[in-house]
Amino acid sequence: GTKFDDIFCGIEVHRFDTESGETELIGKIVSSDKNVVLNEPHMIELPDGRLICHIRGENLELFNGGDELIFTVFQSVSDDGGKTWSEPVMLLDKTGGAPPHLIQLSAGELVSVYGRRKKPYGIMAMVSLDGGETWQTDIPICENLATDDLGYPTTVELDDGTLVTVFYAAEGENSPCVVLQQKWK
Repeated sequence: GTKFDDIFCGIEVHRFDTESGETELIGKIVSSDKNVVLNEPHMIELPDGRLICHIRGENLELFNGGDELIFTVFQSVSDDGGKTWSEPVMLLDKTGGAPPHLIQLSAGELVSVYGRRKKPYGIMAMVSLDGGETWQTDIPICENLATDDLGYPTTVELDDGTLVTVFYAAEGENSPCVVLQQKWK
């Protein structure tokens, strides 16, 4: 059996050349906390070239039989085109929710949406007005969902400024999951 200690638990950043179709490894996002597994990243590039990456983070001890749960969103940034990355920083509490989807709105705000898989179950947002330096978290988009089987939200901005978030969730406790959408401002 493979030990989790032998597996790379970070994010590799590759550059894709659209003309040649080749990819090149240019950087890695790695937590100094070897107990944290980083996965399911979503990245955007700001107008000044800064890259912001939101990442689903979980704890390695849970996979190895531990009992402390970590299921949350981390952030890492790069100011050199993805070659080097800041230490991932936890943006929510240890069970705040994940995975994230990150966008920049036409007025400049950053919005990251994520699924909260603890009661009250729901789809949440965080907003930054300062380019990702600080975040207002746990803004409800759709609350009081039936179960913790939910998430993977994606958000777009419509021409009138309305936001539409699409995600999956169960509509009832014993119902199958369906794809839902929520319009919000």
